[in-house]
Amino acid sequence: SAPAEAGGRARSIFERARDLRPEDLFVLGKLRRIYEAEGAVNELIATRRRIAELTPDARSRAEQQFELAKFVLELHREELALELLELALESDPTMLEPLTVIARFFADRQEWSELERAYRSMLGRAHRIPKPEVRSEVTWELCRRLGLLFRDHLEDPALALDAFEDAVAEKPNNLQDRYTAADLARQLGRLDRAAFHLQAAATIDASQAAIFHELFELFQRLRRPDQAFAAAQVTMFARIAEARERFIFEEHRPEGVPKFARGMRSEGWDLLRVHDRDRNLEAVFGAVAPALISARLGQLSLEGRLPSLDPAARQDPQKSTISIVRSFTWASHFLGVDPPAIYLHDDASVGLASLIAEEPTALAGGRVLRGRTLAQLAFLVGRHLGYHAGCHRILLYYPSIEELSVCFLAAVKLVIPELPVPAPSRAAVKELSSQLTARLDDGDRGELKRAVNAFEAAGRRADIAGWVAAVERCAARAGLLLCGDLEVASGALQSEPLGLVGPEEKLADLMAFTVSDEHHALREEMGVAIQP
Repeated sequence: SAPAEAGGRARSIFERARDLRPEDLFVLGKLRRIYEAEGAVNELIATRRRIAELTPDARSRAEQQFELAKFVLELHREELALELLELALESDPTMLEPLTVIARFFADRQEWSELERAYRSMLGRAHRIPKPEVRSEVTWELCRRLGLLFRDHLEDPALALDAFEDAVAEKPNNLQDRYTAADLARQLGRLDRAAFHLQAAATIDASQAAIFHELFELFQRLRRPDQAFAAAQVTMFARIAEARERFIFEEHRPEGVPKFARGMRSEGWDLLRVHDRDRNLEAVFGAVAPALISARLGQLSLEGRLPSLDPAARQDPQKSTISIVRSFTWASHFLGVDPPAIYLHDDASVGLASLIAEEPTALAGGRVLRGRTLAQLAFLVGRHLGYHAGCHRILLYYPSIEELSVCFLAAVKLVIPELPVPAPSRAAVKELSSQLTARLDDGDRGELKRAVNAFEAAGRRADIAGWVAAVERCAARAGLLLCGDLEVASGALQSEPLGLVGPEEKLADLMAFTVSDEHHALREEMGVAIQP
């Protein structure tokens, strides 16, 4: 017929054109439509494959190869389909849909070793993914799939644990993966790894009672009596303790505050601080903290805004018999922090507050002068001193996020003068930068430059609020360490003014901290850990 003859002529013409210009996508596109219309399957597959190969954009090339693979799979050409799926993954390692099809194919055939090979091959390509967050997501998904394959089909719990531990390295806060890793470690008799993952799970969601029951059992089997007591303390506090937990808690519960034998070394503060804080941002603040404090005091002095304190209200820590003053002396010794000057204020509405004065100063009011146990005072004073540790001190002088943001920008601008500053903050940043310049020596500038360069290299946004929240949690942990009682800590947190972190969130953090290796290490160092 005439249409068929015309179609045949068109095919012949475009095939000759392809032979002359084999990389012409227009010609190949025409041939694809002709082959589709004629049902020339082999020619269509070859042409679509060639079009995909010539597509410069990696994502578009992968999508075309994936679509062609699905088309070929419908024709029951499995080997060619698998080859095309591999090509799609090679073109774009971020595209997980081809891997899902491969997994389903091998699972249907129960060819688990081939599926393992596919997962490992994909993992080998993951390092080529340029965006760190995408690379991490793909690596996590592959490790998780590999772990499930080893656990459920290849029956190799050791390799399954390795895979899940690689997965949690990418997503440390994935609760289900932590549970799975802990269960696999327990099966293998690796009780230390099981405990490690359950401790991490506690930091993710301390409301899961089973975590603390399981930790109690693991610590008992590992012969870690101090940490078993810690887990029992949490279950007792949560009103979920079982008989053995209740027995261990009652057997080792101290009378009053812990009887520390030794003070905490300065390095101990790194054990009290939260792991996920921005250490580079903290280092920037640390480099300029004394200069920032000096600048604020100078500003307030010029403006006549420093408080006038009654010398008669100041307490002599060596002579005072007042409990809050003695608690400060005791706590500052064991936490390794210089105590502030303490002034009394007999107002029933005032608790424990920091004052901006020429020297670190605390005001103790009626709420801490009467009706407090030693354990309650220990928590309050320990938490207060948490704000006097290292660069935490700047929060006492610049308490708002806005002020701290100006501090950070002013510090960074000394190293990166071209740093853009939001218009509302420019004047304040410029003035504070000038103040810092006058107060930093060469050593300070070198430290600041190193800190700013490290912050820039990390490529993270300056999360000032996140750092303040980390300081709040650290201060609460210092209070718990000194009082040794979650009930006391809970009562104090519920009755104190709100910070960036709410009391329930702080309490959850304290429950997780109680069963942590860091808490145990501090108790060991200070001589109050229960010995095997």
